[in-house]
Parts: sequence; C-alpha cells; structure tokens
Amino acid sequence: MARVLVAEADDDIRDLIVWLLERDGHEVDAVADGTTALEHWRRSPAELAVLDARMAGLDGVEVARTIRRHGTDQAQQSRPAIVLLSTSLAADDVERGLAAGADEYVGMPFRVRELGRTIGRLLEGDVA
Repeated sequence: MARVLVAEADDDIRDLIVWLLERDGHEVDAVADGTTALEHWRRSPAELAVLDARMAGLDGVEVARTIRRHGTDQAQQSRPAIVLLSTSLAADDVERGLAAGADEYVGMPFRVRELGRTIGRLLEGDVA
C-alpha cells in the first residue's frame, strides 16, 4: 500500500478522506494547512498527496507547485501523484491547479466512490 499526505482545512472532509485511505490499507499523514503539509512532505515524501486547493495561507496549488519544483528525493524513485480538491470548478482554477502539477482536480462535494477510484488509478501508476 501507499504512503499518502492529506492536507485539508475542513476537519470532517479530512477525516472522511483519511477513513477512505486507511480503509484501503494506506499509511496516511493528515494535516490542516499547506505549511504543515510541506513540512511533512520534506520529512517523509509520499506517493500521493491529496490537497485542498483553497486552504488559508499556503494553499494546495502552491504546495503542489513546490512538490513538483523540488521533485522527488533519492529514497522515492517515482513521481508522486497529486490530487487537488476544490469547491471551484471554474476553468481558470482547474487550469491553474493542473499547471501547478496536479494530476487530478476533483470538485467538492465529491463522491467517496469516485475519489476512491481516482486515488486507486493514480496509485496504480496511471499518472500522466
């Protein structure tokens, strides 16, 4: 199974995503903001990051951009997958998220089954 970083400002949404991932056997680090997400990432890079695109302060788009800019460390050979979550599906927001390096941009509210499929596909190596 995979190591996953979840950065989501909303406690209930974060708990739901953690439940979904742990149910499937993944090891999850969950945080509430982008600054803490990057601290976790630097200490222990994950195979997947699920990021709230609109957190206060350092948002998920900037976290994704930083992860992509710094690449992977030597212990992690493959490119990490990144999913951005947002209530906005405006074309400019989606384009900004994908340009920052996200592999998927998922609108909220999301369906648990659909998010689970997206995560499963990305972890199976179908990252663009």
